[in-house]
Amino acid sequence: MAKTHDENTSTKILKFIDEYIRKEKWAPSVREIGKAVYLSSTSTVFAHLERLAGAGLIEKQTRSPRALRITEKGADFLETLKGGI
Repeated sequence: MAKTHDENTSTKILKFIDEYIRKEKWAPSVREIGKAVYLSSTSTVFAHLERLAGAGLIEKQTRSPRALRITEKGADFLETLKGGI
């Protein structure tokens, strides 16, 4: 059950990152991501970001707080969600 919750939260984070980048033209901070998905712990947000990066859905640079980008695989995944699959 916890895994399903984590997967749903990770998906919400991916959607938020995509929407934020489209609107603001740069990536959100870890705290902004946490606030958007109701996570107060930045370490929990980091864990979700690591999971998304491990799945190849985002790329992130170390030592740069807003250096996130959606990969082509991540964009394809988001498109399948929009299509209701």
